[in-house]
Amino acid sequence: MIEWLSSGGGSQDILDDSALYRAVKSFLESPSDHVIPESQYRDDSEVDECWANLKSRTLGLSTLFTSQTLRSNISKTPTPEHRTTPSASMNVVDLRDIDGMTPEELVNHINAMATAAFCNVTEEAGASAITFRNSLTLFWQDLFTTAALLEIQGADRTAWFLSRDVGSSDDIEIQNIYLHLAEVAQSPLISELSQEPLYRLLPPALRSCLRAHHVLRKWVVSKIVTPRLGSQVRQARMELLLRAVEVCRDRSDFDHSQHPSPERRCIRTFVEFVLTSAILSPESRLYSRAWNNVAFARRAGSETLVAMLVKPNYRPSHNTSELITDMGWSLERMIEILSLPDVLKTLTDSSGLINFQKRR
Repeated sequence: MIEWLSSGGGSQDILDDSALYRAVKSFLESPSDHVIPESQYRDDSEVDECWANLKSRTLGLSTLFTSQTLRSNISKTPTPEHRTTPSASMNVVDLRDIDGMTPEELVNHINAMATAAFCNVTEEAGASAITFRNSLTLFWQDLFTTAALLEIQGADRTAWFLSRDVGSSDDIEIQNIYLHLAEVAQSPLISELSQEPLYRLLPPALRSCLRAHHVLRKWVVSKIVTPRLGSQVRQARMELLLRAVEVCRDRSDFDHSQHPSPERRCIRTFVEFVLTSAILSPESRLYSRAWNNVAFARRAGSETLVAMLVKPNYRPSHNTSELITDMGWSLERMIEILSLPDVLKTLTDSSGLINFQKRR
């Protein structure tokens, strides 16, 4: 909301729409929406600290809302010739040498390119999507379209299975949502005549976000498997990637825990999944000796990625800037919600109860 008000044209949208202005103002000034229920949490220092941080951010948002609605910053609408094209925003060759980067710089570079890819979501809507509100509406329409496709795909019990045998050797690709959507065929419930992958049916805006993951992942893999690269340089790059993952985990830790666990549940970021999927790629796993040396230097095990991150070797400075959420994580949560039953059957009531946990 802060980004929407400051640079997304939200303040001008609010001034143009009196109903929207009253809704945002009543939300920020509502005493009941921003008060912790004392009956649920008592003498919990962690909850109190999180609530204090949230109240300070809400106060900053309220101050920004007041200042922006008094005099908003009207940004100049870019002309078609000055708009960023997908090819220009995803040009990874512009990155400088990875060996001279710090972990924070690597994370910031990849996150900047992810931001450019997500900005294309609104730009692909056409010249009519000038305001942030209209662009956001079109993006939500794409998500609703995607949800409808995934729901029909999930109604077919065998639709999520691949037509080929994945195998069980060490050189196989570890499946994730990006690879699975690119390979799984669409269900006959969607179309009986077409056998194209389900990925082809997604809206162009969603496909651009998924394509950004594949492009950046291949770039990270190429830095690990560069031919005729010295063992010391290769191990230094591997250590850099692990430290970058630690930076992503640290930024996802909004409580700023003193000893964050690599298995801590949090919202997955785009940068973290690009790095981890590249580290776990078959090309990267071929250099097992180099990974063993990196794990030995970190005094950790090399059996899994989590084992190498158990003892953080790098403590990044706490950065309040947030990273782009991984689109694959959003799709996974969408599939998880759609897979829940609409009605819960009970032994006493044959008609069933509405499953409110589905959160429709």
